[in-house]
Amino acid sequence: MLKKNYKKYDEHEGSHNYALLLYSMKEKQAAINLLKESIKTAPFIAIMLRSYLKMFIFWQERGLFSFGEKLPLFMHRNAVINAWNENIELAKDYITTHKLMSAYDFCNLSGPLWLKHKISYPFLLEAMGATP
Repeated sequence: MLKKNYKKYDEHEGSHNYALLLYSMKEKQAAINLLKESIKTAPFIAIMLRSYLKMFIFWQERGLFSFGEKLPLFMHRNAVINAWNENIELAKDYITTHKLMSAYDFCNLSGPLWLKHKISYPFLLEAMGATP
């Protein structure tokens, strides 16, 4: 039931969250394939999400945060703003600015979901073919 609802309601977001669900359910290859396809369709979401999650890796390394724990609102807000500031130079025209704003909204709404799983950052990086 949960998988069905994610697939139905998350398609407009490029299925990033659905891919995370599949990954957490040990359907690794299907998850990576879906996330790679989602990144092709909506690359700004992955770019913004990487910046967002990177902030929590920074806090985790300093013992201030652990994935899966209750998310302090100030950390979430700071990470979203940091992700925006880190990527603002990508907004060169109306279309890319709009896509970047949509990615910002995605992080603001779905970022806490990605913080429930400590595998989320490496999973995203693997699908992006990137390194931290």
